Amino acid sequence: MTRAALSGALMALAWAAILGAALFSLPTEQIAVGAVLGFLALEALATSRLTRLHLTVGASLAGAVWLVSDAAGQDFLAAAFRASFIMVLFSSLGMLQNAVMRNQSFIAAGEMLVRQPPGRQYYALSGGTTLFGSVLNFGVLPLMGGLVKAAQPGASPAQEKRLMLALLRGFSVVMFWCPLTVAYAITTTTIEGLDWPLMTAAGICLAMLVIGLGRRFNMASGAQAKGQVTEPFRWPALFPILALLVGLSALAALVDILTPAALVHGVILFVPLTAIFLFWLFDPASARAEATRYLGEDIAMQRNEVAVLGNAALSGALIATLLPQQTLLALLGSALPVVLVPALCLWVVVLLGQAGLNPLITVAALASILSRPASIGIDPTLMGLALVVGWGLAVGSSSAAAATMSIGRVAGESAWRVGTAWNGLFTLVASLIAGGVLTLLGFVMHP
Repeated sequence: MTRAALSGALMALAWAAILGAALFSLPTEQIAVGAVLGFLALEALATSRLTRLHLTVGASLAGAVWLVSDAAGQDFLAAAFRASFIMVLFSSLGMLQNAVMRNQSFIAAGEMLVRQPPGRQYYALSGGTTLFGSVLNFGVLPLMGGLVKAAQPGASPAQEKRLMLALLRGFSVVMFWCPLTVAYAITTTTIEGLDWPLMTAAGICLAMLVIGLGRRFNMASGAQAKGQVTEPFRWPALFPILALLVGLSALAALVDILTPAALVHGVILFVPLTAIFLFWLFDPASARAEATRYLGEDIAMQRNEVAVLGNAALSGALIATLLPQQTLLALLGSALPVVLVPALCLWVVVLLGQAGLNPLITVAALASILSRPASIGIDPTLMGLALVVGWGLAVGSSSAAAATMSIGRVAGESAWRVGTAWNGLFTLVASLIAGGVLTLLGFVMHP
């Protein structure tokens, strides 16, 4: 067995162990942690220098917890188990992305969206990127960016900038509402009493508000680019992606409702199974080969992304362990009106994102510290909503985020220019408005 195949087998073992613990209450948490640690050990020498630096920071935090905590082993296992399901979730979503990208009906839907006339193009691009981003994750940005450049050969630099910002802002609001994201995985499994369907509904409303705000910022994009190819908007073209999103969300929700497991465990269970089904549906003859190739080759190639995400989740939980949580909660409850705390947390996530801190770390730490927000009078759902909205706005503006880097590669610009120079003012205004909405909601939502 090759190293890549063994790495894929270890990730599959972690998948089974996580589901065994969640669905059947089996004592398999340590197996899951051991499997992902084995994956990291196997792939360590092949990871980038930056990834190894991230892992060194995580190891240092683990050492600090070991020195200061009376329950260091238990704390580390809990944090490492959370990191393991984030890693498995990312790998599962990668398999689904591969399956979707091989089907022409999904590509045709993307082409239809980018070829809308200027009057409705911004909404088509932002809404379409949000929809496709819920399934394709970061893969939607190079896909849609490439389609935009192909359909807009005569676009000026200013017009191309506005189109790229439509994609970036559409992707950033995926975190507001989508149950398939890492943002939802962290918040729904950490914050006690959170009502994720209500958070999703409120997130959709905030996403629409932010997309509308983005349209106001892009009002100058009315002139049609020379050489642009247009076509009519067709709802049936979106049915495959809508059916996939609704079907996956419904299956994950059933797991949440009918079993002891959480929503994220339903996502982890059904995403790879759905990917295998799609491989078979699109090309029955090669379905087994595609699934085997993903397990035996592609998972190992994700080593850098998987390691950085897992380390971020681990680091956020360990940071929360090292901080005096009860003291911080008491300070929050006494120093500020509680209705302002969700908005403050949103702004902290966005600001630290500008400093280069992965929002996963910030959200994991804040969610752990505020895992029982009702104890200081904050509605848990509102707290979760604040964190996922802050995450989304940070993703669309931080020069260290994969989204701004991806748009920068497509546009031929730096991530700093895309996130800060292009999107900074919009992020500031959107953060203030979202914080204001959360504060108003705090007056009517009580734990």
